[in-house]
Parts: sequence; structure tokens; C-alpha cells
Amino acid sequence: MNLPGLNSINVKSKIFLLSGLPLLLVMFFMGQLIFEKYGVVKQMDTLKPLTELSIHIGAYVHETQKERGTTAGFLGSGGKKFKAALNRQRQEVNKKREELAAYLTDLDTRVYSSRFRAVLNEAVTEMEKMDQIRTQIGNLSISTPKAIGYYTNHNRLFLETVTQTSEESTHLDIGLQRSAYANFMKGKERAGIERAIMTNTFTADTFKEGVLFKFVRLMVEQETFFSMFDSVATQTQKTHFKEVLESDIAKKVQSMRDLAHRKGTTLVKPFLLGIITRYFGYGGGIHDFKNYLLRGDETYRENFKKDYSTILDGIDQYRKLDGISKEEVNALDLIEETLKKYHQALDTVSKMAADGESVEKIDAVVKISDKDALNAISLLYSQSNTLNFGIEPEEWFDAKTQKINLLKGIEDEIALELSEFGDRLKREAVKQALSCHLHRPVYPGIGAEYDHFYHPGYYIPAGLNH
Repeated sequence: MNLPGLNSINVKSKIFLLSGLPLLLVMFFMGQLIFEKYGVVKQMDTLKPLTELSIHIGAYVHETQKERGTTAGFLGSGGKKFKAALNRQRQEVNKKREELAAYLTDLDTRVYSSRFRAVLNEAVTEMEKMDQIRTQIGNLSISTPKAIGYYTNHNRLFLETVTQTSEESTHLDIGLQRSAYANFMKGKERAGIERAIMTNTFTADTFKEGVLFKFVRLMVEQETFFSMFDSVATQTQKTHFKEVLESDIAKKVQSMRDLAHRKGTTLVKPFLLGIITRYFGYGGGIHDFKNYLLRGDETYRENFKKDYSTILDGIDQYRKLDGISKEEVNALDLIEETLKKYHQALDTVSKMAADGESVEKIDAVVKISDKDALNAISLLYSQSNTLNFGIEPEEWFDAKTQKINLLKGIEDEIALELSEFGDRLKREAVKQALSCHLHRPVYPGIGAEYDHFYHPGYYIPAGLNH
């Protein structure tokens, strides 16, 4: 079969034409692969500054978490404790704040999403309020909840910035690793909040309103965020995290937690005092005793005996509470002693009344002073919210800080692995793109004039092979 003009084409050109379609397909797929890898390289270059930013934020927030904790102890003690520690910690925060600010000055945020820029700007704005808040803390002109709330919101915004860095990536593995990093930092932040509120709690020696619930919630939130981290962590990261949880200092912190939780959930002193007061005073045991003395009605005698039994039961339950003070024990003894005097006087009242003695004479014989018992009840009320933890706030702060420092070591490890993972992905992308040239197809008879189709520069945009 003869095609017009085909005989005039030389053999080399015929071979090229016959192989043209496969060649075009190869060129298409090679180009597609190269641009795909170029996208990976470009994204890794874009994400690398965010990884470095996350590391700076992590270092800065780690120190502000400590400042929050020392602030809680300082305010909780009315400025009597943690003053030197707070001043030292502020200096550490200032160093990390300056380093973060310097890095942000050189960071071009225009290449990132508007959401990322908005969260970062909000965090920086909150950071600029710190010195004003510090002045109020130093003057004791700000409440502990408000001060802790400032640091917590401040840290939340910076950690949200780290979370947003995972949204800047379309690479699945990078996104998962950044999400694990962010969740770990959030878990550690909850540990820092716990350190602050429990430093204040141990200083006050009681759970203030709503703090027990917050304490329990923080423990649950820590477990949640660390579980989310653990679900995507590497085996090495899981191993190191387990070592922290099983460390001696972590066990010490947990024992303090358990004690605080146990005492907090058995905060029944006000309830027991209510029972003692109700059945002891007006309308209770003493009232029934006086009515029996005046009227001789056996109903009042029986009512007194019921009140007597109820009060003794309440005193017994109070004595069994963990860590009650010596003053409380003495107060309970005084109440019981007074109550027993009334109980013993019942028989005297019955005998004298049977002998026909007057109410005035009986009253003079069985006259009992309630003064010591009433003072004892007042003392118990003054200490009714005191839990006597037996834990010094400095001891808790130091132990919790040591545990958080161990967590910071894992946080740094995750950040380093994240950075190395990005570099590795970039190297592999460049290697795969260049291999398209090194393993190009060979067609016999095609000369060097077609070599430009396989030169990497023909496909690879500037900068890929750097």
C-alpha cells in the first residue's frame, strides 16, 4: 500500500512518526508526575516556616504556662508566696516572647490562608496585653480566675495557630502529623491549666466554687487530647509518651490528684454541720430537753433521744473524714460532751419531777452551759470548707512542672520529626522527578536532535532541583 509522500520521508523520520503516539503518552505522564512532585516540593517549602513557627510557639507557650501557674500561687496567697518564682518566670517568658516576635517579623504570612492570618493576628494582639495584666497581678488588683483566664485564652489562640498550620497542607501524612502535634500541645496546655488552678486550690486548702468540676473536666480533656495524639503517633512517640506516664514523677502527681479528687468529692462538712446544728439547737435536742423540763411530757423526752442519736451519728461521720484538723476534733469532742450532759440530766429531771420538786429548782440543778458547744460549732463552720489536703502548693507546682517538662521533651521530638518528615518528602519528590529523565525510553535511530524532550529542564520548573 502506497501513501502519498511517504516514500519521500527518510527512514529515521518514519520511525519517529510511528513511535510518536507512545512518545507523546510517555511525555504526558512524565510531565504529570514531575508537576505532581513539584507541587509536593513547593508545599514543603511553604510549610517549613510554619513548622519553625510552631516550634517557637511551643517554646513560648511552655513558659507562659509556667507563668500562669506561678501567678495562680501568687494571687492565691495574697502575694505572700511565689513572688520570686513569678519574677524569674516572667524573665523566661520575655526571652521566648522576643524570639517569637523576631521570627514573626521575618515571616511572610501572605502566602497562607486568611483564616491562619486572622488567628495569628488575634494571638499577637492578646500577647501585647500581657504587660498590662502583669501590672494588675503585681498590684493584686485582678482576681485569680480573671488572671488565669487571660493566660488560658492567650495560650488557646497561639495553639489554635498551630492547629491552623495543619489546614495549610493538602498532603495527608503531613496533615496527620501536624494534627497529632497540635493535639499533643492542647493536652499539655490542659495540664498547664490544671497546674495553675490546683496551685491556687492547695494554697487556699479548699476547692472554691466550680473549681472541683473544672479540675475533673481538665483531667478528662487531657486524656482525650492525648488519646487523639496517640491514635496517629509513631511507635517511637507512643513509647516515649508511655515512659512519661509511668515515670516516678507522673505517679507522684497522680497520687496528689487522687487525694484532691477524693477529698473534693467527699466535701460533706457543711452537710454534717447542718445536721448537728439542726438537731442540737432551737427546735432540736436542747429545745426538746427544755420542753420536757417545763412540761414533763414524755414525748419531748423521746424526741430528745432521737435528736441525741442523730447528732452523735453526725459527729461520728465527721470524725471519719480524711484529714480533719486537731481543732476540729476538739470542737467535736466539746459538742459531744455537752450533749451527753443533757442526756444524763434526763434521769435527774424525771426523778426530781416525780418527787414533786419545782421547775425552778430542777432547772437550777440541771443547768448546763451551751457556750462552749456553740463556740465549737462556730469554729467548725469557719473550717467547713477547709479540706486539709496536706499538700504544699510549691510541692504540687514543682512536681507538675517536672511532668510537664517531660511532655515538652516529647513535643520537641514531634516537632523535629515533623520537620525531618517534610524534608524527606521533598527529597523523595525531587528524586522521583529527576528519575523520569534518568530512566527515559530509548528509540533506535532517533538522534540527539530529540534529546531536549527528555531533558529535566524541559519539564521541571525552576527551583525543583534545588
